[in-house]
Amino acid sequence: MYISNLSTKTTQNLIAAIIRDPITTSADVAAKDAIALMSNARSSCSLASDLATITANPIQADARASCVLVLDAQQVVGILTERDVVRLSAQGQTLENLRVSDVMSSPVLTLQESALTDIFAVISTIQQHQVRHLPIVDRQNDLVGLVTYETLRQGIQPVDLLRLRLAQEIMQTRVVVAPPSASLLAIAQRMAQNRVSSVVIVEPGAGIKSIADLEPIADVDPIA
Repeated sequence: MYISNLSTKTTQNLIAAIIRDPITTSADVAAKDAIALMSNARSSCSLASDLATITANPIQADARASCVLVLDAQQVVGILTERDVVRLSAQGQTLENLRVSDVMSSPVLTLQESALTDIFAVISTIQQHQVRHLPIVDRQNDLVGLVTYETLRQGIQPVDLLRLRLAQEIMQTRVVVAPPSASLLAIAQRMAQNRVSSVVIVEPGAGIKSIADLEPIADVDPIA
């Protein structure tokens, strides 16, 4: 009974988690212009309406600025995220003369709005496919909005997760580590090579024989 009631309650938060005006562009736009769209969205607080939105829901505002959806006739054909930009920079790629189509990720995992019935199922889908952005589409596959791991998590009370989930269900078993002396560029390169979103900072010491012996002192995400 509790789980049923909880599902009903959290399902109501799914609609609120949708970003209805995600940043969009076309595939033939210059890559640097698409990145500028993300940068401007993150830094723009000049308009009163924008400021009100950011103040009311800073998590959604931050999530909106973290990616650009690439559309063709209102259908999602690609995505470019801030993490992609970090990866490209870490690889030493120059964005000059590149189009969005050259750097976007495609195809893109999407979810129909009619399937938004269980917030935990949506989060599970995101974790299973190791993505952070999930475009929402209608029955014709036209873009409706965007949800992210952060906007979804905002609608769940921590106590709900404690009651329903096991640590082993959500923990990351593939851990990438680095010493405190590593540069942010080196960390970004390590993230790109291992396809992870963060690196655990550990303090090396005598007698270290395996990763289990390392003592983590921080978790670094260059985008944070």
